Amino acid sequence: MSARDAQKSILKILERLPVPALIANPVTAKVLWVNSRIVAMAEAGGPDEIVGRSILDYIQLSQAATALADLAKVALGQSPPPVTYQLRKKTGEHAAAHVASVPMMFDGQPAMLSLVTDVSEREGLLRGLAESEERYRLLLETMPFGVVVVVEDDVAYTNRALACGLGFASADELVGRSMYDFIERSQRKAVREARREVLLTGKPFPASPVTLVRRDGTFVNTTAATTRIHWDGALATQTLMYELCAE
Repeated sequence: MSARDAQKSILKILERLPVPALIANPVTAKVLWVNSRIVAMAEAGGPDEIVGRSILDYIQLSQAATALADLAKVALGQSPPPVTYQLRKKTGEHAAAHVASVPMMFDGQPAMLSLVTDVSEREGLLRGLAESEERYRLLLETMPFGVVVVVEDDVAYTNRALACGLGFASADELVGRSMYDFIERSQRKAVREARREVLLTGKPFPASPVTLVRRDGTFVNTTAATTRIHWDGALATQTLMYELCAE
């Protein structure tokens, strides 16, 4: 089989791929070939609207340096790590695309083959999740009772109400410390067992009296209710503490 016939066979395979694919010159950044899925993703009228243009025309300006660095790596025969780019469509809108590139030969010249996965929906879900988490944290900050989120044994988050109840000026002073530092010593074993049950079963632990240790060593009584949640991707417990009052 001649080199030209071999290339035709490769292009037929790339055309049938279920993912968008393109071939570009790693030195000039010019697009040399695209499959139909790239055309559809770019919402272009056909391959002719893309072939011959620079791939930089389809990438956000803020990511141009990354794209140029990857092109340079491919020109040297390397395969850069996959990158998520914001690719511009014909309409001017952007689509989040996970791009994996490798060196190849095209028309007898070094070239770059890029396989593109549209991850716009995933990126949108992640943004929505981040926004929801931010709204949730803002809501916790406005609550009049104490809230603490614990990952493993350490405080991952606490609101101002609880920090104030424990005698701290800032909630940041509690983050990273063991939650058991703030539980009266004789109650630590019971609290640990309650949290373990919540984490294993997912069943909320009903409101129960707990004695906390304030910054100055004095005690404060509260009623605590614990549930299982996910916090920054980790399994955690969230405890609401009502009626904080010093002895």
